[in-house]
Amino acid sequence: MKIPSTLKKRGLLWIIPGLLVLGLACFAVAVKIVNSIDYRNNDFFTFWLAGHMVTQGGDPYAPAQWLAGHHAYGVTWIPNQAYVYPLPLSLLFAPLGWLSLRQAFIVWVALSILMILAALMLLLKTQTGSAGYAAIPLLAGMALFRPTILTLFHGQISAWLLLVLAVTAYLWEKGQWEWGSLLLPLLMFETGYGTAVYKEVLRRRGVIECAIIRQTGGRILDRYAMADLTAILDDLAPLMNPAWPAKA
Repeated sequence: MKIPSTLKKRGLLWIIPGLLVLGLACFAVAVKIVNSIDYRNNDFFTFWLAGHMVTQGGDPYAPAQWLAGHHAYGVTWIPNQAYVYPLPLSLLFAPLGWLSLRQAFIVWVALSILMILAALMLLLKTQTGSAGYAAIPLLAGMALFRPTILTLFHGQISAWLLLVLAVTAYLWEKGQWEWGSLLLPLLMFETGYGTAVYKEVLRRRGVIECAIIRQTGGRILDRYAMADLTAILDDLAPLMNPAWPAKA
């Protein structure tokens, strides 16, 4: 059955007010969350300070500047002596760095809620048949999932990573493998194990003899990460070049 063009136009006219109401609701929830927590001594401060320092010409990897930034805003919780994330992540937060800490936290929480809802919508679109049956379980699961609560109350970037994965899954479901694969490097925005993983894979493939990282403060793979890496490589073994035997 073909939908009349007038009904389509009416539907489009409702989109803008609907998005506006949704945005205001997310903003109101974000304000309530930020007002109920210590937004200074929080995970979000790490991301905001890095973005703020980038906009001011600072170096988040310089320990003296990093610690001075914490002291300038009265932050007493200092988990790291310098910025430990990849530089592109600080560029992602650079626009929020122009805002005050409280304003930036509110905006980020509101955006996180919107990203979670957008990911939910995309995941529903990947479902075969009627997606309505999966909407309520997915929404309830996201709302009650502990990482979701931590993301909103601690200003973490899990919502961003979830959206990247949801968009990738949606594109792959549509057969757009290249476009979906282009998004996967965005998952490296938060990880601190990149070099350690690369070197360990090369060691197991017999390319290098040692996976030690000489960089000061370089992170190593613990036994849990090693076990996960082994499981991944076992799954990928059929695709590997057999001329390079994997070394456990």
